[in-house]
Amino acid sequence: MKNATVKEKTVAIAVASWNIRFRPKYTLSEQELLAREYHEDLVSEGVSEEEFIFAERSVRKSCAFFPKMCEILGYIKDKRARQSTSPVLELEAPKDTPKTRAYRAVLSQFLRGGFVNIKEYQARIDEIESGKSLMEGAPIQ
Repeated sequence: MKNATVKEKTVAIAVASWNIRFRPKYTLSEQELLAREYHEDLVSEGVSEEEFIFAERSVRKSCAFFPKMCEILGYIKDKRARQSTSPVLELEAPKDTPKTRAYRAVLSQFLRGGFVNIKEYQARIDEIESGKSLMEGAPIQ
């Protein structure tokens, strides 16, 4: 599900904060106009609340003057580009086979403290690897 676009109130709060922080001395009506225009631009770009908050914080930390829309959108576009090129690791659950059940049983026994030492555990894993315990019907506890 896609996140909802940024709220106008969130943008208005950011503009008011920037007015205090960067001291451009915009009047209240000028701040309201800027907030509306910024909000329109953000909505047209499909910017979510989370994306705007990330950009607002980044701009606030790096800008020396009142942030321009191109700076805010620049941060958002950079973050989107990084996310789209990030590798995604998709894990698939192992198939339920006698071998995977044997591995789970040995691991479970190990986690419960059922082995005296790691060599005993490794010996059971080696049996599974070789197929010996599965062929002989050796019980795995």
